[in-house]
Amino acid sequence: LPPPDTATGQGVHVEGETAEEQGRKTGEPTATGPAAVHRLTVPLETPRPRPAGFYGNLVELWNDPRPVSSLISTSDRSKVGSGGDGAEAQVPYCIVSDEFAVEDESFRVLLYPRGRFGGSAASAYLRYIPRASGDEVDLAWKLTLVSRSGAINSGTASGGETARRPLGVVTAGGLPRSNTTWSAAMTFATELESVESTGRTADWGSTIWDAEEVCSSLGSIEAELEMTVFARRSGENSLALPPGGALG
Repeated sequence: LPPPDTATGQGVHVEGETAEEQGRKTGEPTATGPAAVHRLTVPLETPRPRPAGFYGNLVELWNDPRPVSSLISTSDRSKVGSGGDGAEAQVPYCIVSDEFAVEDESFRVLLYPRGRFGGSAASAYLRYIPRASGDEVDLAWKLTLVSRSGAINSGTASGGETARRPLGVVTAGGLPRSNTTWSAAMTFATELESVESTGRTADWGSTIWDAEEVCSSLGSIEAELEMTVFARRSGENSLALPPGGALG
């Protein structure tokens, strides 16, 4: 079931340069041609709103990867226990960024402070918001979670600004190897064309951040992204003749 729209707003900063421009700065050859590398800073502060009405609750339950028993045994499935700045602070299950656009394609970042399934590792996902059924986009991106929290950072940066520190990942972070940045590439599609075995998905992420470190920084976390769009398509439909999308 397609999820209902959750949040829109401001606060996203976007910059972009072509791979050729980036190569001239670094002196390294580029293989991506004129594809632009877009750099974004996305605040992660707003808990995902609770659904309204029967259909909204049905959609959320259908898409929630947690065991059904854990969902029906709690009065508020939007929370996943305590943590954060104080012992009594409640940790949201999911935090959503404002919607932002890269080359006219819309996305959000989703942060799960205790993971999509609950546990000791936090998850961050990039979600595609298509304009119309059949839209697809081929995308590569890098994602870094950055804390502005005093619990992680001590002192201030030059000029009196609050120090910023990337939150570490517990794996290699993809290619190239990194202790703080996760890298991936995927074809994003609509929910109906989301078939991960064919390399198409509506959202994609990883569970590689320490949950306690993330929870202690809630309210001051930003996602820093580098995104490159390689191709876009419309009208991709597995039910069409001839079939497209996941079957094309």
